[in-house]
Amino acid sequence: MALLPVKQSIYWLENMGAAGCQVCSLPKQLDFLLYEDIWNREKPYILTSATLSVGGDFFHIMCQTGIDFLGQHRIVTTSKASPFDYRKQVGMY
Repeated sequence: MALLPVKQSIYWLENMGAAGCQVCSLPKQLDFLLYEDIWNREKPYILTSATLSVGGDFFHIMCQTGIDFLGQHRIVTTSKASPFDYRKQVGMY
């Protein structure tokens, strides 16, 4: 098993119970791997979260996840305003 350089990877230990531990790793740059393994297939996917867009812009999440490698004809985005009233409901200490 070859390990990627530390600066290019994220490493962690997983407890396997009585079997001991195993070292796991993922490359920090997952965009192209996700594109090849998931997005490149001719399947529709729906991603939903309160934090996918910043000001209605999905650029950052699309670049981090490899979705930006897809043709624009395969991507439909929508962003809805939050009903959360920050001025009334946020306290800073």
